[in-house]
Amino acid sequence: MDKYVIKKPRISVNFVPTPTPTPTLTLNPTPNPSVESDTDTIVSDPGSRKQIKEYDVGIRDRIRREYISKGVCQPFGHNFPKTTYGKSTRTFRDKWFKKYDWLEYSISKDAVFCFYCFLFKPDNMIHFGDDAFTKVGFKNWKNACEKLRDHVGEIGSPHHNARILYEGFKWRYLKKLTKM
Repeated sequence: MDKYVIKKPRISVNFVPTPTPTPTLTLNPTPNPSVESDTDTIVSDPGSRKQIKEYDVGIRDRIRREYISKGVCQPFGHNFPKTTYGKSTRTFRDKWFKKYDWLEYSISKDAVFCFYCFLFKPDNMIHFGDDAFTKVGFKNWKNACEKLRDHVGEIGSPHHNARILYEGFKWRYLKKLTKM
């Protein structure tokens, strides 16, 4: 067998690793003066937001990045107002934030919204109250658990598709930042 193998002499190389700088991830993109006035209108409260489709098509991705940088509006510890229904009172429960990471609460409207659907709602969305979780807000606290589950739906639901678009968009954005 050795007659078919050509042995090469071993070469000794002194390898000294040089430290490579670790890229820092920041979700604040470099300012672009052409859209600065539009990004100034980005507000945390989902009940006071301009819809993504109301922005110029050329800057929608920039607006999405700004909202992703800001994160979901989840005012933990807020004194949520109580609504009286007959003899019982209902209120938003901040424990729902832990169960639904996409859930946002609007203090101005005392209503909840879906962060994923706000960012990536298809124009033809007619499933589970299309505007209830993106534009108008949902505040039927009595049936909230059921309606939040219904909003999420099964695989292929508009919410599920919006979540996939959100995760892909965020991943591409972070990947782009690490290359800078």
